[in-house]
Amino acid sequence: MYSPPTTPADEHRALAAQQEASGVFGVTVEGRRLWGYQGRTLGQKAHHPDHGACWLRLISAPVAQAKGKLWEGTKDAATAFPGVRKPALYGIHDGTERDGIAYRAELTDSSTPPPARRSPC
Repeated sequence: MYSPPTTPADEHRALAAQQEASGVFGVTVEGRRLWGYQGRTLGQKAHHPDHGACWLRLISAPVAQAKGKLWEGTKDAATAFPGVRKPALYGIHDGTERDGIAYRAELTDSSTPPPARRSPC
């Protein structure tokens, strides 16, 4: 686990983007905020009126870098590996850019227990 962004302004922008995404998805966030490396990601439990327990993940990057695996990975994985159990992806929202930073929110299911770990041998 990491700490919030390095500046209060960065943290404020991320929380504003999370609030925007919460409204778009119609979810209520709850519990502890979990920040990723240097505050580039933010995850938090959420509740959706139809889907129930969810996970709201916010990704941030400078606008020019808002692409590639970081940006598209969850969406690509949702369709690339149909035989692999993974949380359902309910939605993606590209939020308002703030001070040259792009934000993407992903809403996924969090009620499905992870698959049991097995040895590759």
